Amino acid sequence: MAFDEVLSLWGDRPKAIPAWIAQRFPVRHQTTRILEKQAHASLGLKPLPAGDPRVVVSSPERAMLEMLSDLGKTQSLADARRLMEGLGGLRTKVLDQLLARTDRIKVVRAAAHLAADLDLYWAKLAREHSDRLGDSRWIAISKAGERLDLR
Repeated sequence: MAFDEVLSLWGDRPKAIPAWIAQRFPVRHQTTRILEKQAHASLGLKPLPAGDPRVVVSSPERAMLEMLSDLGKTQSLADARRLMEGLGGLRTKVLDQLLARTDRIKVVRAAAHLAADLDLYWAKLAREHSDRLGDSRWIAISKAGERLDLR
């Protein structure tokens, strides 16, 4: 599996990374929205224990959906599969809340597709959310030429 040392920062609008940070740390900032506009911005986010409450990080469930949103851009399907295979202890209640508010078809389809392929305990839940978005297919070609065919 490829090791990506780049820190992904997510925000609701584009912001320039200060030069002093970019010089010290490989970092990218993205504004890709995975949750519907009506979803509360803090859904699936929380501060680190004993950390500054103004600095929030994604829960494992939200981080997985964020990773899936990068399929075909910075994330390969094979690496996503390996990462999801190693994920344990995802909370179905939290995942259900996030999937219910996720309106990006690619993210929901990828979660359902990979969960079913890997026989994960939350595969049925992901399929229900995928079905909620309709029965169309989502197909794309990644930057590396990999065909992403998610039903």
